[in-house]
Amino acid sequence: MIHVRHTHNDIEHPDAYDKAVRNYIKANASKTRRQYWLDTVPDAQRLMDYLTGSGDFKDEYNQYGELVKSNPLRNGIFAGDFGKTMLAMRNALEEWGGLTDKQTDLVRRALTRAEDRLTKANQRREERIAADRAISKHVGTVGERREFALTVNKVFSFESQYGRTFINICKDADGNVIVYKGSNGFEEGDALTLKATVKAHDEREGVKQTLIARPKILSKKESDL
Repeated sequence: MIHVRHTHNDIEHPDAYDKAVRNYIKANASKTRRQYWLDTVPDAQRLMDYLTGSGDFKDEYNQYGELVKSNPLRNGIFAGDFGKTMLAMRNALEEWGGLTDKQTDLVRRALTRAEDRLTKANQRREERIAADRAISKHVGTVGERREFALTVNKVFSFESQYGRTFINICKDADGNVIVYKGSNGFEEGDALTLKATVKAHDEREGVKQTLIARPKILSKKESDL
């Protein structure tokens, strides 16, 4: 077999060829550095997953490709000035294959802080649930249409094939949990007087909840927050 050695003059687009060669060399070098980083840093895979939203840090999507739940450890990872630093770390990882010792330590400390925040948030949540479990009772009779005086504690929303759905978690003056799930979202902190139908008596995590439907707001006092 005769091997023909191509020179620069034989190539139709030498600039593109040179660029392709440089990219190939860079990709191989990046791959080598990535493997070295993974082999020498015990938690490198976990740190890489944290930066890229992979592995244990993946977000959850439904069958329609819609975001259902964000991984709480990555909430705010790219927000603000610190987020710019984390974005730079992710870009460095993608470009160079690994991180320096200083960069690795920076990402590790960011993940540790995120884990600490999540632990404390979960503790506060468990305390709130325990308090609600002790106080909340079912209100009214299923099918009854009645007035409610409520404070809006928390509002969640998610996209589905039917559009955006809101879950409004409220409490009355006695600490009973009243939940409205539908196409309308209330404002957190607002005090509402509304008329609604008692849809069901439910229980979630041991907390008695009264589910309401077709709310009609009679008056509203906006939160000062």
